[in-house]
Amino acid sequence: MVTDTDLTQKQKSRQPIGFDYKAVARYLSGFLGLVIIVLIFQIASEGGLLQPRNIRLLINQSFIIMCGAMGASFVLAQGNLDLSLGGVVGITSTLGVMTAKVYGPVAALAVALVVGLCVGLIIGSVHVLFKVPAIILTICMMFALRGITWILNDDGSIAMPASLAKYDTLPNKLIVVGIVFVIVFILFEYTKVGKYSTAIGANATAARQSGVPVNQMKVLAYAISGFFGGLCGFLSMIRAASSSTNSGSMFEINVLTALVIGGMSLNGGSGAKMKSGLIGALMLAIIQNGLIIWGLNDKWQQAVQGAILIIAVAISYDRKNVVVID
Repeated sequence: MVTDTDLTQKQKSRQPIGFDYKAVARYLSGFLGLVIIVLIFQIASEGGLLQPRNIRLLINQSFIIMCGAMGASFVLAQGNLDLSLGGVVGITSTLGVMTAKVYGPVAALAVALVVGLCVGLIIGSVHVLFKVPAIILTICMMFALRGITWILNDDGSIAMPASLAKYDTLPNKLIVVGIVFVIVFILFEYTKVGKYSTAIGANATAARQSGVPVNQMKVLAYAISGFFGGLCGFLSMIRAASSSTNSGSMFEINVLTALVIGGMSLNGGSGAKMKSGLIGALMLAIIQNGLIIWGLNDKWQQAVQGAILIIAVAISYDRKNVVVID
C-alpha cells in the first residue's frame, strides 16, 4: 500500500539535484502574468480598470469561472480534460430554476449539486470501465446535456423567482469563492486526493504500481469537477435571474483558458497548482473587460481569447511527456 511518504520520495528521486528554475518560473508565472495584465489595461484604460465599480464588474465576471476552474483542477492534475462543464452548467441552471419555482432556493441548490455530481460520476465511470478517451467522452456529454437544456427551456428561457434576486450580491459571491477555495485548497494540498492526482498526472503507470487507486481517483476527479460544475449552474441561475438555451455556453472553454493562463500544465503532474484557476479567472476577466474598453465586440473577444489559449498551451505543454489521447 502506497503512503504519502513513498510518493514524496519517488517524486523527489526523479527530480534533478540543484535549484529548479523552471519550477519556480512556473509557480510565479501566474502571479507575474496577472500583474502584467493589470498594468497594461490599467494604463490603457487611463486608470479605469481598478475603479471600484469596475472591480465589482470583474468579480461578477470571474467568480463563477473561478469556482469551475478550481473544481476542474483535479481532472487537469491527472492530465485529463473536462469539456462537459458548459453542459453541466446549462442543465443544472435549468433544473435549478424549475426546482426553485416550486421548492425554493435550498432545494434548487441541492438538485444542481446532485445532478452535477452524478454527471461527473457517469463520465468518470465510463472513462475507466470502457476506456473511452476522456476528451471525446466529455465532448459527447456536453452535447447531450446541451440538447436536454434546449428541450427543457423549450428553445427559450425560464425566469427565476424574483425573490431569489436578493442573493445576487457582491458579499455573497466573495463568500462562495472563499468557501470553494478553502475546500479545494485543503483537498488539493493536504489530502491524498491532491497527492494521488498529481502522481497520476506525472506517471499513471508508476502511480498504479505504487499502489495508487488510479481508476477510483479518476472517477473522483470527475465527480468533484461535476459537483462544482453544478454549483456554477446554480450561481449562473442566480446571476442571470433565469436559465436559457445559452446557459453555460463557452463555459468549458473559459475554464480551460483560465487554468492554462493561470499556470496549469495540461500534462498534469507536479505542474498542477490549484491557484491557477483563481489567478487565471481574474486574468481572463481583466482581458475581456479590457477588450470591451478598447471597443472590441464579442467576435473579436473570442478570437483574442483563442489566440491567448493557443499561446499559453504552446508555452506550458510538456512535449517530453505527451499523451495524444487518454
